[in-house]
Amino acid sequence: MKVKGSISFGSVAVAGAILCDITTEDGQKYHFKGGMGGVGTTVSVGVTIPIEGNFSGLSHILGSCAVEILTAGTVLGAIQITFFDLQGQIGTALGMGIGGGVFFGVGGGTWEKA
Repeated sequence: MKVKGSISFGSVAVAGAILCDITTEDGQKYHFKGGMGGVGTTVSVGVTIPIEGNFSGLSHILGSCAVEILTAGTVLGAIQITFFDLQGQIGTALGMGIGGGVFFGVGGGTWEKA
């Protein structure tokens, strides 16, 4: 199912907090709170990025999951966020944000109904 929302990072340089809010095309709202660590050269700190994606795993979105984040760019960077758990992929979203460098990070957190 298609989703729109935003993802916020407390710090992307090494590790930090992640907050994500999505609304599905049928109006369901979900909130993710978690954190991550990773390696890279990004320069963004304390940013919120609009995202859009496809979440085919809404049947198992609630509760704990892992998150994988990949960013790349110079002044304007692309970001891909994938959420998954032991039942498989929950969803992937894409966005564009201000910042530069390359970053790959993994982390975890919890989804709940908003």
